[in-house]
Amino acid sequence: MDKSTLYSTAQNFAKKIKEARPGYVSDPDACLCLIIADSQEIFSGVTSVKVDEGVVEVNPAEDIAANAVIAIHATSNKITAGERTKCIHFLFCF
Repeated sequence: MDKSTLYSTAQNFAKKIKEARPGYVSDPDACLCLIIADSQEIFSGVTSVKVDEGVVEVNPAEDIAANAVIAIHATSNKITAGERTKCIHFLFCF
């Protein structure tokens, strides 16, 4: 996926999020992260919050997107031991 297509995809995702969940982007530090695997699959995450041991913390968009990559590969057995997947990481702030 070339840079302009990736950027257009990020803009499209951001627009959908803004329309469906305007509260998600009210934080000026909120970001959308896209990870494009070499298979051209798109994994995404949006900045959110989590509670860790009673403390409210920011859950970065990068962590959410990376966990989506890990989860799909763990459940589908797409990656075998020692194999690596090439990914492109793109962070788009609202």
